[in-house]
Amino acid sequence: MALVNDAKREINAKIVYVGPKGAGKSTAFNRIYTRIEPGHRSELKSMSVGEHQMLFFDFTYPPSVRQDAYSVRFHVYTLIAGEGAPLPWKMLLKGVDGVVLFADSSEGKMYANLESCAVLMDSVAHYGRKLSQIALSLQCNKRDLKGGLSLDAMGHELMPEIDVDPLPVTAITGDGLMEGLHRVVTDILKNLGQDAPIEAISTTAPVDEQINAPEVDSQEEAFDHCCDDGPQLAVEMNGSPVLLGGSTIEIPLRISGGACGKSAEFKVTVSVSL
Repeated sequence: MALVNDAKREINAKIVYVGPKGAGKSTAFNRIYTRIEPGHRSELKSMSVGEHQMLFFDFTYPPSVRQDAYSVRFHVYTLIAGEGAPLPWKMLLKGVDGVVLFADSSEGKMYANLESCAVLMDSVAHYGRKLSQIALSLQCNKRDLKGGLSLDAMGHELMPEIDVDPLPVTAITGDGLMEGLHRVVTDILKNLGQDAPIEAISTTAPVDEQINAPEVDSQEEAFDHCCDDGPQLAVEMNGSPVLLGGSTIEIPLRISGGACGKSAEFKVTVSVSL
């Protein structure tokens, strides 16, 4: 659920791109990132989550003209995971405000799409919520290929009980990707009572940056640091202690805030008296 930071006059919302392996989530994610105005976005980062990889960044949404309006910061995630990996998706979908179901239109991929859809619904239900209560966009990738199902058929198969308009997208060219993001952002803003022109954040400027975060030992640790909804802080060692001489030790530490994926590194000097 969206978190409000009154001190910064900022609302933090979470968007997750869900879909089967090979659907094109990573390509789409990078395309979307390059089209957001550099002044409104963070660095694109990746983190190892067990055997999987999580991509994430955030971008700000300009406040409305009201003096008391809050800006909105969207934290966008996806997980590059193999089939049959419901646990990391369940952890990533905790507190989500908007979901993009990124489906593969290729012939023979419907089973994988249905599996991802089932994981999505089960994960949301685990937190006592319904998919119909969350901003949702069904994006059907690889529409440039022949032999796939029609948009209507994909919508009927994947979301038979939810009124959602399937959107054709092509990740390798970027066609339809920003429109899909706009749909989710618009629905989230409606839920938050915000209203401002989404075009203000969009650009076509290319960006090649990608920063790799350190690997972590477990899925739980990664999601505790990056995806938790609460204001909890996590402190961890950021290297080996260094003996400065005598009885003085320097300890490198990292402190992370779960809600926004932010972290800071610092060193603590300790003198031991025996």
